[in-house]
Amino acid sequence: MLYLLVVIAGLPSAAQLIHWTFAVLIAALLADVMARRWNGPAGWLAAAAFLSAPTVFWLAGWAYVDLALAFYSLAACVALTSDHSQTIVMAGVMCGLAMATKYTAAPVALALAALAFRSKSARGLPGKLANVLRFVVVTGLVASPWYIKNWLTTGNPFYPFFFGGVFWDAWRGWWYGRWGTGLAFTAPWRLLTAPFEMTLMGIEGAPGFSVTTGPLLLALAPFVVLAWRSVDRARRRFIVDALMMCGIIYAAWLAQLAGSALLVQTRLLLPIFPLLAMLAAIGFDALRSLDWPQLSARRIVGALVALTLVLTWGGLAWDTLVSDRLQFLSGAQSQEDYLRAHLGAHDAAMQAVNALPPGSRVVFLWEPRSFYCRVECWPDSLLDRWWHLRRTIGSPDEIARTWQRQGVTHVLLYRAGYLAIIQEHFDPITADDQTALEALLSQRMRLVQDVGDAYRMYALNAGP
Repeated sequence: MLYLLVVIAGLPSAAQLIHWTFAVLIAALLADVMARRWNGPAGWLAAAAFLSAPTVFWLAGWAYVDLALAFYSLAACVALTSDHSQTIVMAGVMCGLAMATKYTAAPVALALAALAFRSKSARGLPGKLANVLRFVVVTGLVASPWYIKNWLTTGNPFYPFFFGGVFWDAWRGWWYGRWGTGLAFTAPWRLLTAPFEMTLMGIEGAPGFSVTTGPLLLALAPFVVLAWRSVDRARRRFIVDALMMCGIIYAAWLAQLAGSALLVQTRLLLPIFPLLAMLAAIGFDALRSLDWPQLSARRIVGALVALTLVLTWGGLAWDTLVSDRLQFLSGAQSQEDYLRAHLGAHDAAMQAVNALPPGSRVVFLWEPRSFYCRVECWPDSLLDRWWHLRRTIGSPDEIARTWQRQGVTHVLLYRAGYLAIIQEHFDPITADDQTALEALLSQRMRLVQDVGDAYRMYALNAGP
């Protein structure tokens, strides 16, 4: 809704600033909380550890939702680990905003409910249960407008889960979930090595975990065990609360990896990154217990941390300087030239679509992006359109007749994406599906434009 607001205002390129704002808010909250509850240097290190993950920088520049979810989760955790009863309400507000942001906030809500039960603001079982009830009620009230909107527009408050709804059926539900393709069914041992694999081998944009986390979060957080004997009860409780929340969210994430290959994504674990940053700062501070008169483990590790930060931030700064982003932001490069440089064939395809006669209706195949489309476009949001049509309608002729009845005039095929999916054998597109597609394109379609061999625009032939 925030992104929609700036788009309505005619400032679509400003949407990324909203996500950047959440990254800044997370860093600021980490610095403040750790400075007050631990010490000043721990606050700065927690913020730096969080921002040391390169993916955080890249993700902040997307008009996306994960950093908003991470901020709401952290803010709720901070509220619940304070000593004031009124913070239960604030935690519920933050959790409600998280639940209204993304469905993957469900494990976060479960972890926060556990913290509400543990909260020091109530004594005895009745008081703890009352805390949980208050938290759940506030969460539900804050999240309810979005679920009511779902219900009014799709017939299902939790669309598309549990109760289905418009444009949804069992075929699409299986495609979206792919239960049975996860690590538990293909490589169970990787469930044990997942934290190290995502840290050491995860690369943003690459197959697999597809996130570059950097080394600091996982390297420093385990040293938190050194702090246990040297801190008071309040700080111990803070450590336990952070660990418990991380553990619940991580267990839910691991269950998702186990079930579906589509969920082997570290990005879904982002809500615990700020918590790991706090634990990393505590762990680094606890290294002082290993100091000797002639040797300081904390100074040695501190030098390595500083080197890591310099290399990480220096690399990100260099990537920004050598790119053309600054030219665009300064006005030296037009938006058209910037989009052409970064979107390539997709920009050319959208121009071809927008050049169609008024009233055109274009179906996309294997192309989920339609933001720059100015005629009526039907994006292939789940990349399942052809697979779904084959199983619900069947033959190429019947599919063509269905499109004609729906007023479809053109089809935009993202051929490069289609061929990549076929070569990777990731999606269950069968040989018969491929043959049927070729028959549709050759017998019921007319090639209008070949856009750099990446896209092909077809006109739907009139027929019986």
